[in-house]
Amino acid sequence: NLPMTADADRVAALGERVEASELRIYASVQRGGIRKSIAGGYTFNSIKPTVGLTGYWITPYIVHPVMPSLIYAGYTDIYRSLNGGVTWTKISENLTDNIKLRALAISPSNDQVIYAAAKNKIWKTTNGGDSWIDISSGIPDLYITYIIVSETDPNKLWITFSAYQSGDKVYYSEDGGETWYNY
Repeated sequence: NLPMTADADRVAALGERVEASELRIYASVQRGGIRKSIAGGYTFNSIKPTVGLTGYWITPYIVHPVMPSLIYAGYTDIYRSLNGGVTWTKISENLTDNIKLRALAISPSNDQVIYAAAKNKIWKTTNGGDSWIDISSGIPDLYITYIIVSETDPNKLWITFSAYQSGDKVYYSEDGGETWYNY
């Protein structure tokens, strides 16, 4: 039973239970809300980085694959919490030129490598967010909807697009976005 609030009246996407023994669940709700439950989903509390901050309809967030208290959330910039959403630090500065992020991914094999996408642009950091580079060259001018990174190689990634344009659905890079292949 997710408590309803003025900034989110419906759950847009539920996260996976991170540690069954702790019953920890993260959830994204419309307009940038992020919720956390430590009661197996029975109750949730808001852990949004900043009051008044708005995100994409389903605001992207990612949980570190090994440390469930380390989470990232994407708005027009990327925020990191080291303590499960109690406090947040902005790890990008004007990354998207005020365009809301649509996708985030962290490399399971190297947690310093994070990818973020907004509209038809994708960025990458190899130092945990200290600096970001645009790796959009070579992809179509379509909205990116999802990013997935290889389990074993932080430079291998796939991105999906939302348009119904023949032949431009999934692109693949094996060199961290330096070159892209229509998959």
